[in-house]
Amino acid sequence: MPTFGTCRIPYWCEDLEELLQCPVCFERPESPVKQCERGHHICNVCKDLITECPLCKSRFSNARSYLAEELSIKLDDIKLSLLHPMHSLNNRGRNSVGSQTETNVVIAKNGSKITKRAPPEAPKGKFPCRIGTCSNCTSDNMYQQVWEMEYYKNVKYDLAIRVAEMGLFFMHIKIDDNGDLFGVVQIVGTNYIGKEFNYELKIMSSQRISIFKDKVCSCVTSPMSLFENIDCLSINHKDMTRMIAGSDTFTCIMILTRLP
Repeated sequence: MPTFGTCRIPYWCEDLEELLQCPVCFERPESPVKQCERGHHICNVCKDLITECPLCKSRFSNARSYLAEELSIKLDDIKLSLLHPMHSLNNRGRNSVGSQTETNVVIAKNGSKITKRAPPEAPKGKFPCRIGTCSNCTSDNMYQQVWEMEYYKNVKYDLAIRVAEMGLFFMHIKIDDNGDLFGVVQIVGTNYIGKEFNYELKIMSSQRISIFKDKVCSCVTSPMSLFENIDCLSINHKDMTRMIAGSDTFTCIMILTRLP
């Protein structure tokens, strides 16, 4: 059996996710998945909103893409199997998992074969961080970061935060011409991936605090549309003025949590 390098595995998972995405809403389609006359699939919700394929402009029929449906159902298991070779999903078909020893054969420079035992599979559950020098992570699969920001009208803070084992996130803080503050957190990925995470934004001073909690949404959606629909953190000018109490700065805390 050929051996593949692990450096490409995360990209294979991303490629699989992108191949299955609906070309209109970029979400993973749910059954039934429809397809156009040339075989491009689309989710059932978007199919009812348009009359022709956004990729080739051909018409839709009542044909279903059974391959896309099956892959969509099994995609999470496929990704888990690729990312974690020691997972129990990869033990299907073996006679006895407990009686076998996982090994990896490495070819040395001199041509000799060296057999190395693979590391044990991590058990399920949550365990505290033991690094000791990490100030941003917690023991409950969370990430936290704190900023000191200046409060002025017509100001935007757009920050990119890459979190190990979570992904790339954007935090947008906007103060409009009236002095109203808005804030939202997005992920570089689909809304399906974003649903794996909750975020919490705290705007605070020494005496007051305002908190907003929600699921992380995809960066495909414009943050301006979220601000306009108030689907985000929102603090009006009067409340901000009372919060900072004569100061020109405030504290912003972002907390990311991976859902169980």
